[in-house]
Amino acid sequence: EAARNGSIDLVLMDMMMPNVDGLEATRRLRADPFTRDVCIIMLSAKDDPSDVAAGLQAGADDYLTKPLNKRLFLPVVRTLARMRRTWREMQRSRGVLGEHARSLGLLLDLSWAMARTDELGPLLGTVIEMVGLLTACRRISVLLPDRDHRRLRIARSIGLDGQLRPQSDIPVEGTIVEFQLNNDG
Repeated sequence: EAARNGSIDLVLMDMMMPNVDGLEATRRLRADPFTRDVCIIMLSAKDDPSDVAAGLQAGADDYLTKPLNKRLFLPVVRTLARMRRTWREMQRSRGVLGEHARSLGLLLDLSWAMARTDELGPLLGTVIEMVGLLTACRRISVLLPDRDHRRLRIARSIGLDGQLRPQSDIPVEGTIVEFQLNNDG
């Protein structure tokens, strides 16, 4: 039960236990999605190669015999702990890579939408939708300059209170407008 709540990273288990033997306990830990990645070291007085093989085949990460050799035990635990850290880092990286792939896919969809449209309205809708998916924001606004390039006004938004829209005129200084015009042209 303690292994299920995530507070245990390593289980040192005897092969011969009263209610459930170590092989069955190992199989159960490996079958449970909450405990399948816990490191398991099987400890037993049985040193026959077939017993060692049975423990490893049941899912133990290592098999040590009794009496426990302390000089061997600590390096095994360190190695398994290092492997566990590496595994967790790899899982985190895999999640990050998945998010990056999702973001790149959304940006590709956006670029396709931009290439296929001549109208600003549908494009702004697509931009807001993609930004919402990428950032999980509930309020998004696209501000564009007015015809004189003196003020920014909300061109499209989601989640914004309608009463705020008229108040969202933002004066633009000349240097910002010049920078925008130079980058656009």
